[in-house]
Amino acid sequence: MSDGKNGMNMVARRSTRVFENDIDVRQIEDSVPDGAIGYIRKGDEKSQERDSTRLTEKLIHTRTSSMSSLTAPVDGEIITTFQRVSRSDSEEVFGSVKGEVVENPKLYGRPRNFGTILPGIYRSGYPESEDYEFLRDLSLRTIVTLVDKDYPEGYQTFMQSNGINHVVIKMEGTKKVEIPQSVMNSILEVVMDRQNHPLLLHCNQGRHRTGCAVAVIRKVLGWSVESTVNEYTSYAHPKVRQVDVNYIRHFEIANLVGIVDPKATRTASFGKPRPFSRSHKTFRFAVFTIFVFILCTLTVLRYRIA
Repeated sequence: MSDGKNGMNMVARRSTRVFENDIDVRQIEDSVPDGAIGYIRKGDEKSQERDSTRLTEKLIHTRTSSMSSLTAPVDGEIITTFQRVSRSDSEEVFGSVKGEVVENPKLYGRPRNFGTILPGIYRSGYPESEDYEFLRDLSLRTIVTLVDKDYPEGYQTFMQSNGINHVVIKMEGTKKVEIPQSVMNSILEVVMDRQNHPLLLHCNQGRHRTGCAVAVIRKVLGWSVESTVNEYTSYAHPKVRQVDVNYIRHFEIANLVGIVDPKATRTASFGKPRPFSRSHKTFRFAVFTIFVFILCTLTVLRYRIA
């Protein structure tokens, strides 16, 4: 697995277009494909700040209202994941603006393309120094980096000071070569182990490498191919790669040998196959101990009575 694990080893952008009546249209999508579309009229700085606050509130509302839930068993527990609704559904609520295709901008204070895969499992682009405070609040235990490059300033110090385990799994750019199965296996082995959660999975931009890895996770969770591709597209926009889409469409869960049971249902268990989790083993041991104690007590009482 030489091409798998390589060991445990900035500025927010806005897209602005000018329409009639000198209105700046700023479209913020972040990790939500059908992001809120806000309109900020030109004016003094205070009015723009108020409008910006309202736009942020609308974005948060969009993230809540533009998702539908999907449940799946995880280590015997029922959890809820989320699938994003189609753009047409979102447009019914927020309307649409026709214009040039723009790139998802970075929200200040959090990594580009940040999003929640599952409770305790997150995705993003490469974190920058301005994002560290936000990541600290996630109480991360593990960060999985899918690129092998020099760390940004303060990144290693941030991880060490917060007790974060750093796992580097080198994945070549998906545009150049096909993703080796051993690399995807390595990623899933780390991500699916609950002892590593909370966990952040990231590459450079949070688009292609991370997008393909998340797509495999979605397939394990039972998402439909179309929903999985739509999510990939929302994060990769406007640089969607057909090779990635083909990879997602044709990837078979059966390829995850030893990680996921191919005979399991589409909402497969999201965790390493093991007969009993740690909590189950503890419970069984406690029951056994109580049983032995009761048996010994009854034996002693019987001899005393005799």
